[in-house]
Amino acid sequence: MRILIMADADSAHTLKWIGAFRNAHEVCVYSFSAPGVGHGALEGIPVYQVPEDVLAALRTTGVRWQVLRLVKHLRGVVRAFQPDVVHAFNLSSYGVVGSFLGFHPFVVSTLGLDVYHYPKRDVLSRFLTRRVFKKADVLLSTSEVMAKECSKYTDKEMCITSFGVNTDLFRPVPSEHRWGEGSFVVGNIKLLGEVSGQDLLIGAFAKLCERNPNVDCHLVFVGDGTTRQELEAQAVRLGIRERVHFEG
Repeated sequence: MRILIMADADSAHTLKWIGAFRNAHEVCVYSFSAPGVGHGALEGIPVYQVPEDVLAALRTTGVRWQVLRLVKHLRGVVRAFQPDVVHAFNLSSYGVVGSFLGFHPFVVSTLGLDVYHYPKRDVLSRFLTRRVFKKADVLLSTSEVMAKECSKYTDKEMCITSFGVNTDLFRPVPSEHRWGEGSFVVGNIKLLGEVSGQDLLIGAFAKLCERNPNVDCHLVFVGDGTTRQELEAQAVRLGIRERVHFEG
């Protein structure tokens, strides 16, 4: 099978899907951005990048005002690669462009902000969101709660593609290596940002500690971002700083 993936070439999501497909299928990538250096997952994978003049316009006006130019370029990619399936990641960018391509089967993966925030921007964004869902043959979401949010704009069934962990590479560290036996540890692996909800998690964790004073509770953040200092200050205010760990 020949699969055309519409996604940022240097995205972790893109690289994981390529890694899953490349041994059994032919894959190429259509990307608004150039691939990063040193990504072994892209070795031997054709990457079609949007022309620089269109990219410059994208940075100024956004995707929806450059759809016709993007679709024209994308149709050339489709003619060259002859895919059996087109899979767009991110409803509000690649999904919008793909919805005007007229290619089927057309698969769309929602990633988060594209369905939680984009449709609420304005009337045109809501219209484009519903259009993408209508044109897609298969809709994917990484969680049940995100699928529920998608149901506000479509009656189609959402397939859940949960994030996974390669247990050959990552295994739980025995608690005695860091915390004592019987410790209760909550982990969060995500970019620290305003839309990620870590402030709510810290607030909930503070209540957990308050209601269970005899339990050795810990909250571990793996990841960094713009709100780290604010989150650290919040943990101090709530009196749980020694229980909240920022690993970076």
